Amino acid sequence: MPEAYLTIDDSISSETEDLCRALKKREIPGLLFCRGDLLQQNKSAAEYAVSEGFVLANHAWSHSRFSTLDFGTAKKEILETEELIE
Repeated sequence: MPEAYLTIDDSISSETEDLCRALKKREIPGLLFCRGDLLQQNKSAAEYAVSEGFVLANHAWSHSRFSTLDFGTAKKEILETEELIE
C-alpha cells in the first residue's frame, strides 16, 4: 500500500484517463474525489481509473456548500454519489 496518495478534487472528467496514465507512468497513486454529476457524465473514465488502480472517493453530487443545505439534501447528495461509485 502506498505511503501517500495524490488527491484530485472534483473528478471525474474527460481528462481523467490522460491524468491516470501520466500518474501511473510516474508511479504516483491517486485518490479521485468524485462529484456525482461529473461521475454520471464520465462513467467510462471512472471505470478506467479503477481498472488502473486509482481509488474513487465521494465528493457529494454537486459540490454544494453543505452549510447552505438542509440535512436531507446533504444526505441525498452523498448517497446518490456513493451509489454511483459502488
